[in-house]
Amino acid sequence: MSTHAEAAPRGGAQRLAGVASVSTALAVFSAAALGAGLGRGLLTTYLPVLLARIRDAPGLIGTVMLVNTLSGLVVPLAVGVWSDRLRARGHGRTPVFVLGGSLLAAGGLAAVALGHASSYLALALFAAVAYTGINAVTTAHRALIVDRFTLEERAKPTGAEELALLSGALAGAAVGGVAIELAGWAPFALGALLLPLLVLPTVLQLRGRERPATVAELRAARSYYLEAARRPGVRELLAAQTLWVLG
Repeated sequence: MSTHAEAAPRGGAQRLAGVASVSTALAVFSAAALGAGLGRGLLTTYLPVLLARIRDAPGLIGTVMLVNTLSGLVVPLAVGVWSDRLRARGHGRTPVFVLGGSLLAAGGLAAVALGHASSYLALALFAAVAYTGINAVTTAHRALIVDRFTLEERAKPTGAEELALLSGALAGAAVGGVAIELAGWAPFALGALLLPLLVLPTVLQLRGRERPATVAELRAARSYYLEAARRPGVRELLAAQTLWVLG
């Protein structure tokens, strides 16, 4: 009896340890999404504040913020095609698009901080760079879920990624609100520092662990997008996604 009694707590402890290990791995994997969400939250919330301080013109501010929409429409498609071609040649998505995108986004945020009182045009260009990097990170990170996890396993990392994106955006809005009271450039300088640091754990976890592309995936990388666009329902889905981004 005592043997069974001792085995039960041990089994429960092992299950708890397994759950904790999986949760930690998902948290590390989703750190890149947390960083991207933080950068997007800071930029989308507080760039209009900087623009209003230069000139209080809501129409012009709205026009500048269209760089977010344009980046959201163009960058995922470009990164998707580019990363699939690189993967077909045996290269991973992580170094180029997750790490590289975070550095590009950090550079754009730093440029916004440095030019916070310059002009609408300058801030629009700096923001476009930052949004390009952020969208590169999120696009490649979503693709890594497909690369690293089977169909049955994808629900957990997808949920963890979406939670990380939302949490990062909320944290960016909250922390940026405190920082911008200190100085107009402070939220963006903070984002430029934190975004690459948050992405780094994901990059280290994935280094050398990306699943090699299969023969079918190598073929798909060459012609998938045009073929997929002709499938029933895909055009409607793309139209809905476009409307969502525009909204």
